[in-house]
Amino acid sequence: MPQLGLLHGRAWAALLGQLLRPPRVVCLGAAHSHSQVAEAVLASQLKPHQEKSNFILKTPKEMLTEKYGEDSGLIYDLKDQGGELLSLRYDLTVPFARYMAMNKLKKMKRYHVGKVWRRESPTIVQGRYREFCQCDFDIAGDFDPMIPDAECLKIICEILTGLQLGDFLIKVNDRRILDGMFAICGVPESKFRAICSSIDKLDKIPWKDVRHEMVTEKGLAPEVADRIGDYVQCHGGLSLVEQMFQDPRLSQSKQALEGLGDLKLLFEYLTLFGIAEKICFDLSLARGLDYYTGVIYEAVLLQNPAPAQEEPLNVGSVAAGGRYDGLVGMFNPKGHQVPCVGLSIGVERIFSIVEQRMKTFGEKIRTTETQVFVATPQKNFLQERLKLIAELWDAGIKAELLYKNNPKLLTQLHYCENMGIPLVVIIGEQELKEGVIKLRSVATREESLARLQREMLSLLEGKPALRPKVAFYDIFRLPIHFAVKMASSSGTKNLDFRRKWDKDEYEKLAEKRLTEEREKKDGKPVQPVKRELLRHRDYKVDLESKLGKTIVITKTTPQSEMGGYYCNVCDCVVKDSINFLDHINGKKHQRNLGMSMRVERSTLDQVKKRFEVNKKKMEEKQKDYDFEERMKELREEEEKAKAYKKEKQKEKKRKAEEDLTFEEDDEMAAVMGFSGFGSTKKSY
Repeated sequence: MPQLGLLHGRAWAALLGQLLRPPRVVCLGAAHSHSQVAEAVLASQLKPHQEKSNFILKTPKEMLTEKYGEDSGLIYDLKDQGGELLSLRYDLTVPFARYMAMNKLKKMKRYHVGKVWRRESPTIVQGRYREFCQCDFDIAGDFDPMIPDAECLKIICEILTGLQLGDFLIKVNDRRILDGMFAICGVPESKFRAICSSIDKLDKIPWKDVRHEMVTEKGLAPEVADRIGDYVQCHGGLSLVEQMFQDPRLSQSKQALEGLGDLKLLFEYLTLFGIAEKICFDLSLARGLDYYTGVIYEAVLLQNPAPAQEEPLNVGSVAAGGRYDGLVGMFNPKGHQVPCVGLSIGVERIFSIVEQRMKTFGEKIRTTETQVFVATPQKNFLQERLKLIAELWDAGIKAELLYKNNPKLLTQLHYCENMGIPLVVIIGEQELKEGVIKLRSVATREESLARLQREMLSLLEGKPALRPKVAFYDIFRLPIHFAVKMASSSGTKNLDFRRKWDKDEYEKLAEKRLTEEREKKDGKPVQPVKRELLRHRDYKVDLESKLGKTIVITKTTPQSEMGGYYCNVCDCVVKDSINFLDHINGKKHQRNLGMSMRVERSTLDQVKKRFEVNKKKMEEKQKDYDFEERMKELREEEEKAKAYKKEKQKEKKRKAEEDLTFEEDDEMAAVMGFSGFGSTKKSY
């Protein structure tokens, strides 16, 4: 084989680099956790359509061309073996219009979920891909104005509210208003669609950049761009629609007045649907697709703003749509028109937001539907596990095991935690001897024994009406099949590692709070909570009965019998006596007793009576007081004090004499030339 020179080597490296380089992100990854979230998001979007008896329609991946204006450059063009030019479908709306024209249909109400393809720069964070899934809903037919349009907006609100993505806003506009606005501002008709695509960027870039693009790239006169800027920076509700009716320039355009009239009617229907506060009339909304002819709308998620900001931050568009009355006629040989209106939900966009939110709040994505995992702490127990899992499968229970002969129990439990499997059935030698199965909750780590009772299982499964509603702690008292089946049914909560809240209860609390705030705002006095005045305690506080005692505490020990001081009023335990006294004298404890922290104000008669009572007590105490006995006690105390003082003086004198004797011995030792016993004799 000949040696490759330097240039040849670089050429080969470049070629191999092209071959090995991965393509740009085309579609969402196929990770199972992603699929689970995507399926949940899709299911929540299909629910409103199914509840309204909408017809599901699937259209083929058909050729498309000349339907999208400036967005036509994003269509994937293909060429088959015969040289025919084809395109991957850009959206689901054009295939639907073609279906209506080919089958000569005049009315239809349908929803459709399918893949679409676009040649744009993918952005994973924003949920933008070249291949992605869309969920469309369309109403075709000649109906009274704005009723189908209002239903489409209602469906968007239902979907976004059900997904609990936070606050959202739906912007609405009308292509007739846009065209009329361009005409009165002096925009040439040939540049209407080009200017639309520039204005549609106002949610991403500021007005000065959009104006620069229209003037320098689109060839628009600066004064015309300024007149457009006066309109496109306006947004509001029904009041803005009425204001535009009175605008001296816009009122000169007939098509603009038609669009404003339809928007006013639309807001009336939206008010009846109870969603008018979620809708905003925004003159900067200019969807770039050529087939829109009337009302257009776009839903964006809102993020809570920082304190210094006045406008909510735009997180991104998740749904859009509008009226396209002329699209069906493009496919009909005779040009017969069928009025249509529809919406499109970006599944991948919503999926990206949901996934990011789950990561932010540390929520786990359950990647399996397994209800129970069969585990063992013993070695060589594969046959017993296989028998048990076969029994569970036959009973219709989704079960799983680890495909190893001698797996470690800790490894099996970790697998359940990672995969989100709620229950573990543990079988071992001891369980086989006793004829029981150990059932363990992965979430709470509670364990209990359950016996296999086929007769009871058959009876309950054969008669669903006899099936009781059980709570989670009751699962462990049931047969294994019935227990696991109940664990995955309506009687069980918190088996998917997510906190559950009583939505109805919190709605009642929220409604009560809103009512109180509304009454307070309207100036109506809020009824205070009636409480009694603070009273003195009529019982003795027990602080010494448990002092120094040892208490055995297990997981079944009631809270009142645990260590510390238990308050039966507030149902809490305080660890020491000081904090316990602070607690029972505190505001929370007194309020739970139905008392406020206010003390009853004494009257003059009550004070006089109190003085009389205290005076009588003092008189009775003086009667019992023996003066002579007290004087005798005082004399004895004085004598004891004198004796103590005398003894102290003697002890002080004795100590002084001992110190003097020691000093004399030191002087004598110095005269003799040594300082003490055992020291070296030395004369000075």
